[in-house]
Amino acid sequence: MKTLNKIILTLFFLAVSFSLTAQRTGELMYFSTLPQAQRYNPAKHGNNKFYIQIPVLGHFGVSANTSGFAYHDLVNQHPIYADSLQLDFEGFTEKLKENNYLGIGMSMDILGFGFSVAKVNHFSFNMSLNTETRFNFSDGLFRLVAYGTEAEQESLNIFKDKLLDATSYLTTSVGYSRDINDKLTVGANIKMYLGLANINSQRTDVSLDYDGQTMATISDIDINTSNAFVNWSMKSAVADDSDGVEFDDFEAKDLPSNIMKNKGFGFDLGATYKINETMTVSASIVDIGKINWKSNTVNIHSLHPNTRVEFGGIASNYNTIGDDIDNYFDELADSLKYAFDLEASDKGSYSTALPTKLYAGYEWNFFPGMYAQALYKGRIIGGKLENSLTLVYTARLGSWIQASVGNTFASKFFNPSAMLSLKDIFYVGTTFASSLDAAETTGLTAYFGLNIALKSKKAKKKETAYVSDEASSLTFVETKM
Repeated sequence: MKTLNKIILTLFFLAVSFSLTAQRTGELMYFSTLPQAQRYNPAKHGNNKFYIQIPVLGHFGVSANTSGFAYHDLVNQHPIYADSLQLDFEGFTEKLKENNYLGIGMSMDILGFGFSVAKVNHFSFNMSLNTETRFNFSDGLFRLVAYGTEAEQESLNIFKDKLLDATSYLTTSVGYSRDINDKLTVGANIKMYLGLANINSQRTDVSLDYDGQTMATISDIDINTSNAFVNWSMKSAVADDSDGVEFDDFEAKDLPSNIMKNKGFGFDLGATYKINETMTVSASIVDIGKINWKSNTVNIHSLHPNTRVEFGGIASNYNTIGDDIDNYFDELADSLKYAFDLEASDKGSYSTALPTKLYAGYEWNFFPGMYAQALYKGRIIGGKLENSLTLVYTARLGSWIQASVGNTFASKFFNPSAMLSLKDIFYVGTTFASSLDAAETTGLTAYFGLNIALKSKKAKKKETAYVSDEASSLTFVETKM
């Protein structure tokens, strides 16, 4: 069996070695007996005869991650005034890659409950609010801010490919899992999505050229948006000499019907298989589905794509402006507004796919109450596959406490995570990317949840047997000595 363990762990490393990207959203729950483990694999129903998540507090999580830059790269101690901070745009620019991103996410379970029937059938219901945002930019954006027209490059990429993808939606899920036998469990969730708001960049290519006296932009922008809250329109800033954006009055009575226009459907599939008394493998695919957006849909596009448009530019670099920072950024915003000849038109409808997640887990109970675990996650977003691998050590201390620590392997080696749970009732966890110092970290996740859970008789017997086995093994060691 030791050879089998080595083979399985080796396959995990080979599967992700070609491209590792840390997506830290609290996957340590995957290996717990918490009801919330079903969000990662619908076959992981836990050991509860009945559970209900405390409304709104059943699960709450927030996350932020970057392509490699940290807060301290932009904001640091002033070199002269030790009690002051400064913005270091030049230093920050040198830390950036050619293409960069900032991602922010939030998830909150509004309501959830589940129960078992005849010991082998398990049902669940969940309603949650989810938000995912990813802002992409090129290093040229901050070179423009830092150096203005004094930038060394004669051509700067400001945005490339996709500028912004953001989605906020409600999910209603009905789940069922079944113990086929003592080894195999399968499960599925059927989901209905209701969209609240969406920004979907089809194409956002913006570059700047500088010939020594004037700046010119070449842009090709195509962005779809939809929201259930307010209708809006935009006119060309160049043709109409205006700020462009106009909002209609918000009507609360229209909100429910607007939300119902943005419908989508999806599903999850999962399975767990117990190889023997100490080893378990599992796999799942989550959020296979899409949302069709129809409420207040608008398409933002370039009036003259790929046409060279000249404008005055920024006459000085950031370090020469002194205290006149407000005017500097006003000038920058005005210049860019007139450089981009944009307008908006009614879109009708469009669809976006949910980021589909793939999970494969391995768990080895190598000593009573101690587990070594590995979790592969693939995330399909924008037609690309992002990968991560997390190795976890878990200790189950009696029947009440479970503590887990792990590390996610990515572009930077050190991405630690930890979670503590109390008898499937309460859990709290966090993950840092690249550093435990919040000012140096490139990603941070925090989450917690609260349930009311009633254990099954089968689970209680297992816990009793575990305590008995552990006690007998300790007695045996003492006798031997």
